[in-house]
Amino acid sequence: MEINSRMSSILYLILASKGRISMESLMEETGVSKRALYYDLNKINVCLTDSGVGPISLEDGECMIRDEERRNRKHTGIAGYTSGIQKSENDR
Repeated sequence: MEINSRMSSILYLILASKGRISMESLMEETGVSKRALYYDLNKINVCLTDSGVGPISLEDGECMIRDEERRNRKHTGIAGYTSGIQKSENDR
């Protein structure tokens, strides 16, 4: 599974917000519709799961990384979440 620059931006925004951000904020920051955001989050979760990292949860209109995953990855930063995820040809 490949991740594109928009999905990479979404993942970065979630991590930069200490693992929790509203869907509304993500839509504003990325300029995409709610439907497109759900699609991208689904693809991001497939990539994270394939890489051995837990998925991003969607609860009460917020995207979040579970505390146990954040604790396990806190010393590795974004590289810990993105290692093993392939970038698309357009992002190379």
